[in-house]
Amino acid sequence: MYLITQIIVLFAILIGNSIQNELMESKITNDGYKTEFHTVKTSDGYFLQLVRIQNDDEPPENAPVMLLMHGLFQSGGIWICQNDTKNSLAYQLRDAGNDVWLGNVRGTTLSQKHEKWDKDQNAREFWDYTMHEMGTIDLPDMIDYILNVTKQGKLNYVGYSMGGTNFFILTSMIPEYNEKISNAYLIAPAVFLGNAQSELMHQIANNAELIQADWELWGVHRLGFTPDLFTLTMNAICGQSRFMQEICKSTVLRVIGQENDETDMNNLAETRKYYTDMASTQQILQYFQMINSGKFWPLDFKNEKKNIYKYGVPTPTDYDLSQVKVPITVFYGTADGLVSPKDAEILKEKVSTIKNQFMLEKWNHLDMVLGKNVRTAIHDRIIEDLNAK
Repeated sequence: MYLITQIIVLFAILIGNSIQNELMESKITNDGYKTEFHTVKTSDGYFLQLVRIQNDDEPPENAPVMLLMHGLFQSGGIWICQNDTKNSLAYQLRDAGNDVWLGNVRGTTLSQKHEKWDKDQNAREFWDYTMHEMGTIDLPDMIDYILNVTKQGKLNYVGYSMGGTNFFILTSMIPEYNEKISNAYLIAPAVFLGNAQSELMHQIANNAELIQADWELWGVHRLGFTPDLFTLTMNAICGQSRFMQEICKSTVLRVIGQENDETDMNNLAETRKYYTDMASTQQILQYFQMINSGKFWPLDFKNEKKNIYKYGVPTPTDYDLSQVKVPITVFYGTADGLVSPKDAEILKEKVSTIKNQFMLEKWNHLDMVLGKNVRTAIHDRIIEDLNAK
């Protein structure tokens, strides 16, 4: 029963309520910047929203282009959600003279339209994807669109967590895109997960087949909460007593990693509305398989016909990381419950173009984007490296 409660709390806390165009635009405007919303139609019919950050000055001609990609259960709002705007990477990069774009993959609130399918009425078809499609379709289509608008030949890539997953899927599956990315800065990239330090995630992943069967039985194709349902759920579970509040806090920390001087739980609660979002259940299952196997590979549907339809082979194989040619800088935390130091080292062994790797002592998974000192520990290093080019 305690594990079930933790699973419910986990998804309620991490998913939260989704950001809308108006909310993001209002936040960015209040922070003193301007927005441009761009729509990209993917080759398989999804309409994705890109958000371009502007200020009073136009980006100089040939300004470095930056594409920032979010993690699971997040939107591009993760890069502008900090209460202190000085700690928001999108603003830092824009102030440094870069042309900044925030990506939103399929299924996030800003990217929930399809040319044929409604996300609710045609849920089975709409949500039938994993990170494989994000890496092989969403990312290349967004990159091509941005390069066409900016008249540039290359861009720089920043990816957090799933943003790292999708980056490596792209560069291993479509190697020609290595030539379109000058540098990649990957923050807690979720690639190898077999040594995840969160025991709770291992417990959940070990029950992946049972969870999948329940989702299929109930017709669940996505995970997410409307604002009203989120508030109701959180009040019902976490707002009744100090004991339940501690369970909620403990559950979050059992997934992301231990609390430390970098972690600001109050800031996490206040900013959650600006970045939390939805995901397909198939994305979750892919991560469960990656945790259980320790491999970086597509979701195995355990169905030859489905695998052949998706990948062209009866059984999917590991992504070929030897194809990756982009110069990469990686940041990871020693207290991260998901991306462990051991798995970060495995990634470095597999990818020869990782030129820099920064280990942040006692930082957990969310500290890597919401930590109190994220500006000096991560953002300044990214900008310094860009300026050295």
